[in-house]
Amino acid sequence: MHRRTTVPVVAGESGQARRLSYERKDLAMLWPQRITQWLVSDRLAEMAERVAGRSRLAVWQRVADKLVVLGPTEARGYVRVRAVAVVHAETDRLIAQEGFRVSRIRARIIESATQSLVETIVAQIQQRRTAQPRRHAA
Repeated sequence: MHRRTTVPVVAGESGQARRLSYERKDLAMLWPQRITQWLVSDRLAEMAERVAGRSRLAVWQRVADKLVVLGPTEARGYVRVRAVAVVHAETDRLIAQEGFRVSRIRARIIESATQSLVETIVAQIQQRRTAQPRRHAA
């Protein structure tokens, strides 16, 4: 028979503390899952940044001229749409380099890389707008 371990948890509508019982083997099984999740999310972030870095110049060249006339919300959507093909291609290159196992998280890499690109490029445009002196009509 397994020893039971009691872990305090605050839960419930009343906000009172209650105790949940877990068998020791259940707790032992949670740690490897948490470590795996942490490593996968760390690796995912690293791969997404690689894809975003490789894609940045190509996406910038596609969107730079149009972004000066768009507002921040429109710019985000425009960058996202124009980045799709580039990010997909770079993600496929990464999978070819890293191996088939990476293909299981392809969609998450694409989403994270695209989000990173959108944030970076829109922030660059905002910085350029604030850095440029405004001209007044005579």
